[in-house]
Amino acid sequence: MIAGTASLVKRLPATAATAQMLEGVLKPHTAAAPTRTPALIATARAWMHAGDSARALSLAQTASQSEPSAIGPALLGLELLDKPAHAGASETLVQTYLAQPTAAPAARLAYVQTLTNANRYSEALQQLRIATDAHVRAEPHLAQIEAQWGPAPGKQQADGASIHVLGAQFGNVFVG
Repeated sequence: MIAGTASLVKRLPATAATAQMLEGVLKPHTAAAPTRTPALIATARAWMHAGDSARALSLAQTASQSEPSAIGPALLGLELLDKPAHAGASETLVQTYLAQPTAAPAARLAYVQTLTNANRYSEALQQLRIATDAHVRAEPHLAQIEAQWGPAPGKQQADGASIHVLGAQFGNVFVG
């Protein structure tokens, strides 16, 4: 329910008063661990919508520190990357999330898209390399695969440290 406030915020007037009101309503939810991150991110989105990207970033950083594996702060960080005054701190939010072993591939691809749009191709390529150890550890059917194909990750599309994700980009779509 708290996460759904983002769509509500977009329908309300983009003012500091609206953001302040939502922050007051969600404040009790920032005290409990299960609702802290969603409440902070919903509040951050309200402040971003009101034009206060500094306050939005601050709340997103608090949410990320509270729950580093949560995707909400990273997604907000991606949205704030186009604000030059906050680009560095926003990118740190994204990178902190992507360093988590449970990071969603879709978040990584969104970051790759952002890097590509900014002509930061070598950094985008680095994000498309999957750490071999992490990939092998996360594979639930490793024993069956290795029984059929030999030791993972093999020698194709791998350099010993990384697995290469091959693909092509068509506008906003990455096919890999």
